[in-house]
Amino acid sequence: MRRTFCGCPHTKPLPVPPPVRIGLRAPVRTRSERAVALLAFVAAMLVLGILALWMATLSGTHATAYLGHYHSSGAFYAAESGGEIVMRELKLGADVSGDGVVGEVSNDGDDGNDPSLSSGSFHVSSGSNQYLAAGSWQGYRRVVELTTQ
Repeated sequence: MRRTFCGCPHTKPLPVPPPVRIGLRAPVRTRSERAVALLAFVAAMLVLGILALWMATLSGTHATAYLGHYHSSGAFYAAESGGEIVMRELKLGADVSGDGVVGEVSNDGDDGNDPSLSSGSFHVSSGSNQYLAAGSWQGYRRVVELTTQ
């Protein structure tokens, strides 16, 4: 005798249910759908790559501009320090810089003997009551004009 679900001899056996799948099943894609998805992915990667290159270029440009400002400021401070030495010489009436002239600093046209700083130098020339202090720093040059009364 055959056993059935309820154990009664008059009933048929129950069918076996299909196995239960947990999760979603990936839909079947056609060839054209896969091609469109691949093109969209390549386009997105291209846009992201261009954005990354743009950001790198922008960062480099910003750094170059900042470095120019930094060196230009160094040249200004070099010129200003030359002006301060001249003002001290005029106040004391003595040659502080050691070049033999009161009111000038290394104004002999020879850049080799200009007073040097860590990465720059300066010299000062004089007129009647005007003084031009020129400072250089890493290839940048700034001139400061001083007037006395």
